[in-house]
Amino acid sequence: MEMWIENKSQADIFRGVEAMKKRGDEAKSHIRFSDTAYRACGQMIAYASAHHQSQFRVFSFSIFLFGEKGRLLRWDCSGVIYTEPFEWLTEPDTLLEFIWRFNFLSDIERGHDSTVTPVTDDEAEVALPKLKRYPGLENTKKADLQRFLVHDDRSANGDLRVYITPSAVWDTGGLFGRSTFGYIAYDVASTNLVYLKDFWRTDLPGIEKEGDIYSKLHDAQVPNIPRLGAAGDVPLSPECTTTASFATQRTRTQDYLRIPGGEHEWCPGQPHVDPYVHYRLVLETLGKPLSTFKSTRQLCEVIRDAIVAHSAAYERAQILHRDVSAGNILITEEGTGMLIDWDLSKQVHKGVEEGPRQHSRTGTWQFISISRLREPRYTAHEVSDDLESFFWVLLYQIAKCRGSRMADVSKHMQLVFDEYTKSSQDHLVIGGNGKIVCLADLYLDRGIVEELLTTADGLVNTPCVGIIEELRSLFHDYYLYLKPQLGSSRRPQLEIEKKRQGDSRVKEAQEKLCSSTFVLLIINKYLGSKWDIEDDGSLDKTDMGHDASKSRDRRKRKAEDISSGEKNSDQIRKWMLPPSSIQPSSDVVSSRSKGTSKTLYSKSSQKPVSSLLK
Repeated sequence: MEMWIENKSQADIFRGVEAMKKRGDEAKSHIRFSDTAYRACGQMIAYASAHHQSQFRVFSFSIFLFGEKGRLLRWDCSGVIYTEPFEWLTEPDTLLEFIWRFNFLSDIERGHDSTVTPVTDDEAEVALPKLKRYPGLENTKKADLQRFLVHDDRSANGDLRVYITPSAVWDTGGLFGRSTFGYIAYDVASTNLVYLKDFWRTDLPGIEKEGDIYSKLHDAQVPNIPRLGAAGDVPLSPECTTTASFATQRTRTQDYLRIPGGEHEWCPGQPHVDPYVHYRLVLETLGKPLSTFKSTRQLCEVIRDAIVAHSAAYERAQILHRDVSAGNILITEEGTGMLIDWDLSKQVHKGVEEGPRQHSRTGTWQFISISRLREPRYTAHEVSDDLESFFWVLLYQIAKCRGSRMADVSKHMQLVFDEYTKSSQDHLVIGGNGKIVCLADLYLDRGIVEELLTTADGLVNTPCVGIIEELRSLFHDYYLYLKPQLGSSRRPQLEIEKKRQGDSRVKEAQEKLCSSTFVLLIINKYLGSKWDIEDDGSLDKTDMGHDASKSRDRRKRKAEDISSGEKNSDQIRKWMLPPSSIQPSSDVVSSRSKGTSKTLYSKSSQKPVSSLLK
């Protein structure tokens, strides 16, 4: 499919630009405030997302007709640009001229990514035997393969490295944002299997390329991180790789914002649109998902290894990860742990307070700390936030991967990890209420944890329980006196702050969480003791392998329906998927709750929430 056309009998879903201009910065949305408009908007986003998910695209065009009028649209990872309405039925010149011009565009001008092409027979012959040895890729065929070109920023001659990949082993599932895809790839030059990460990096001042961050980490001899291969921006075409002609694949939606001195001054309101550049990165160390742990002892060891990497990065290179999540901790072939996905990390200066680089949070909703969920606009990301995320990762994996016998564990997980509230005043999304209750030992309490870690013969793995409960107690003291937030008020109450400042338990917990030392002491203490059970591995049967039906290529594929989420932003809703405004992370597959005993569904789409978390 080159372009989709949607024809509806209903009225235009977009608000009039002139009316929005009169309201100035008070114009909050370009979409009309009606259920019909929101449903149509969600439908168009679903079409565009499916289009980009099934093909390798930089951008795409589409046509939206409503009654006797229509609009032309251009989609990329930053958003959508739409034209003013035109009369397509009575004055069809605009529509016909657009289609006529579209007919003469090249593949690149139509938005195709020319750096991904079908493989040759020779390439498939050498790549398939090795790819089939990787778990989940045993049934890979030549029709599933594609040829990726990766530019290495460190290369002086502009050469492109060639990688052969089957379909993505996971992806973020959405069009807007970083739109990350992960591939197990065959490196033509080295003949080894590697991991290829394809995503759109945020192009804002102060945000470094992930490859540059890995280089700094390796220079600082940070342990438990993968080896870096080729990494660089994706060229506009294979011919644009020399220093003089290097042009990258970039989004353009942000160019149409109303920015002083910008090319276009007419865009009403203040929409948040980030610029992105297409980026590819190769990691030469492969790992398995955290959910495949062979025992809870190994799970704790792997998380401990990731904390060691996090600590070394902060102490030696002053780099804070800021996206600790279940999918960003992998198990190596040797059974150890490594911390990946440093694209949201930030070089910090100890003792210096710095402002935010983006308008939205960084991190993965299920694992973001309570303080960041409660006060996203007024709190800086600290070491304690990442250490808290490691605790939520451990608890999440125990609940998700050991919970097949618990009838109500999915409800507890929903309350703790997916709860959020959207303010009716400024639409700011906040959360953390379920996690506060969890720290008070009411959700996913000690009794449930013990039951999750109990074998059929009644034996409980007490060292793992000990790690969870000591960490729970530490973070309980850290948030002492904080209560679940109701409504839209986020200003800290003075009396609560006064109590916190006067309580020695709060101060002690804050001191312990200034670095990872105390958290590592807790984990190592229990790892050094005898474990009651050594074979209580993951019970999660989630298939992390290859699914050819989701292949991103230009051949015919079944397009998955992608929900647009809730349509009414003014209602306060619970038990729904986290908001799309949160920056998605590469761990969305492993952070889904479809391995629990009870499936959760989104009210708007009737699709499993586990398939929608982004």
